[in-house]
Amino acid sequence: MSNMNTTQNYPTTLLGGVVDLRSRQGRWLAILAGLLVVQLVAVAILYWPRGEASSTAGAPLFPDFKVDLVKELTITGDNGEQVHFAKNDAGEWVIPEADGFPADGDKITELLNKIGELKATRLVARTASSYDRLQVAEDNFVRRIDIKASQGGPFTLYMGSSPQARSIHVRAGDQDEVYLALNFSELNASNRVVNWIDVLYVSLPQDEIQSLTLENPQGVFTFTKDAGGAWTMDGLGEGEEFIENNFDTLLTSLTSFNMVKPLGKSEKPEYGLDDPTAVITVVTRDSDGNEATHTIRVGAQDPDTKRYVVHASDSEYYVEVASYTVERFVERGRDNFVRAKEESAPDATPTP
Repeated sequence: MSNMNTTQNYPTTLLGGVVDLRSRQGRWLAILAGLLVVQLVAVAILYWPRGEASSTAGAPLFPDFKVDLVKELTITGDNGEQVHFAKNDAGEWVIPEADGFPADGDKITELLNKIGELKATRLVARTASSYDRLQVAEDNFVRRIDIKASQGGPFTLYMGSSPQARSIHVRAGDQDEVYLALNFSELNASNRVVNWIDVLYVSLPQDEIQSLTLENPQGVFTFTKDAGGAWTMDGLGEGEEFIENNFDTLLTSLTSFNMVKPLGKSEKPEYGLDDPTAVITVVTRDSDGNEATHTIRVGAQDPDTKRYVVHASDSEYYVEVASYTVERFVERGRDNFVRAKEESAPDATPTP
């Protein structure tokens, strides 16, 4: 009888253990689920855009910023390249490092207006751990804009990643919060000088050019225009003819000779203009019969950027130009302008 009771009680004990195990597993699952909910809530609190909940929602990102008081502006890109502008005594925007070369003041004012219109809305994040991801950190950004003003500031704006077209993450340098700015992008804040200046360096009216002399490592070549407007090359031998099409590209270049970057008003030894790579001398005559001589010297080529330093006698500034702008002047030789005349076939003798 005793053995029978033990056997009968065994299933009940086993069942109770299983029920207890399942109960404990259920409690653990409930605890884990609760922890997951807490984590999700924490993430939502930290990262969910809550612009309207912010105490500064709708306020300017830079409350003390006034466009007309700005006197200096520096834009740095993620590649380290930067541009620097300042107002001169006349209130004009210039590039100080290039001896006051004029900058596009309207374009600079347009950028400053956009910065002044930035609002503390559309909050994206408020912790430093988010800065790298959004590219608004001190050492990881798409653009950094530093502004000095006669009153207030200085102001620093970090422009970061762009989640959609014409929008970008922004952060004021003295604030923790990151916001999403609409109708604003890094294209409004280029860090390349070429996008802030009038790039036209030399522009000679093609119909006024009377002669052109090119001196380069291949030799000295002189081209003149006759009274009828036709061009020829000096020193053609018998049986040679002038390839005018190859010369026309030189003329066209002189009507729209663009720079990439102004360097300043002083000639420096590293410019290589004491022993120029090429010299272009052009004589023009205007409709009143006044003649003028224009000289363009092409100096050294930068081995890294491949740009050339150039100085034109009509400008007080030395500049950098892209290689494709001057290569035809540096590289072309006599073979590019002269070819042998094709012999005419003799007239056929009529058959008697």
